[in-house]
Amino acid sequence: MLPGITDAASAEAALPKLKEATAQLNEVNSRAAQLSPEGKSFLVKLVVAATPAINQMCDKVLATPGAADIAKPTIDELRGRLDALARS
Repeated sequence: MLPGITDAASAEAALPKLKEATAQLNEVNSRAAQLSPEGKSFLVKLVVAATPAINQMCDKVLATPGAADIAKPTIDELRGRLDALARS
């Protein structure tokens, strides 16, 4: 979804999927509270390992003229959810 954002139109088209991903991260965060300490630790490790690649894709979108203004609020929210998971 993020790699496919190359302009304003593709950013608009990707917004529903970005919002869905953010909602899914909310769900994961809610369920993480029920995990054992070992499970939480494993989840945090997964999130921390994936975050640099996700941030790189987000940065590329935010550097794309036309797409940045459209996608920034949703990307900021997505990054916030990832950060919350990394601190669980």
